[in-house]
Amino acid sequence: MSNVIAINGGGIPGEPDAEIITEIESILALAKSGAITGFAYAVTKPDMVFSTGWVGIAGTRNDLMASVMLLSHRLAAAVHQQNTA
Repeated sequence: MSNVIAINGGGIPGEPDAEIITEIESILALAKSGAITGFAYAVTKPDMVFSTGWVGIAGTRNDLMASVMLLSHRLAAAVHQQNTA
């Protein structure tokens, strides 16, 4: 059996990713402090399995939708930049 080695800053499949954990813990701390009124997520898992969802207090759906659209634009720009580099 061969060993999988991360390259170009990539993680090893099946191993926890410190950057993901740090980001989730930061968001959790904000939620626990009451600083977050809406939350949306998109998660990729092994074997092309995806999870998405959202939750928020009344009146935050439009703000949350705008945030998701901004994220979509930022992610598309990052992918485009990577593909043209």
